[in-house]
Amino acid sequence: MEPDSDKVRTMQMNRSLVFLAASTVLAGGLLLSRSGLTGPGGSVAEGAAPTPVYVDSIRPMEEELRLFREDLEPVTALTGGASSRDELIRSFLEALERQDWPAFDTMKITVAEFAWLYFPWTKYTSAPYELPPGLVWFQLDGFGANGLERAVTRIGGRPLGREFRCPEEPVTRGDARFWSGCVVSVPGNAGEQGREMKLFGEIMEQGGVYKFVSYGNGL
Repeated sequence: MEPDSDKVRTMQMNRSLVFLAASTVLAGGLLLSRSGLTGPGGSVAEGAAPTPVYVDSIRPMEEELRLFREDLEPVTALTGGASSRDELIRSFLEALERQDWPAFDTMKITVAEFAWLYFPWTKYTSAPYELPPGLVWFQLDGFGANGLERAVTRIGGRPLGREFRCPEEPVTRGDARFWSGCVVSVPGNAGEQGREMKLFGEIMEQGGVYKFVSYGNGL
């Protein structure tokens, strides 16, 4: 049974903050790019420059990942989401038109899916980009929450159409595929010209299930 999401999120946030304090005092500090975390084939903050991140960790990555996972139920596959990339994007646009907050939760990877299926294949598991999973999740989820709020409040609640484009070829990491850089053609308001916009981050596919990694966007 999956733990309460708010409780898990608070737990991981606290763990991340403790790690940052300990790293600063005991191991020489932590250097993070203010432009956001960037991984191969996509980024937590879309459009961010791929700036190296250095961490003097007080624990090896294997131990960091074990601690991050200890209160999470192991998962071996994505659940929920959609059966195709295009269906996932259409469902997102429909939820945006309705400003349907609960619907967005079913389309994004959970903290357990992040811990078991996503993070182990990122660049953040090894130097020079090594970061504890709690910190990566904290920033990933934070960028996404802020991006989704901007999308819902700025362009939600009105017809958005269903025109979008994504890279033809995905990037493969582990046994999953990823699409990054998808854009949506958003119609303009009365008297305004429509334009293409990034409304979400990476899309992940594993075992025929498609979900968003984050709702981080360019708004």
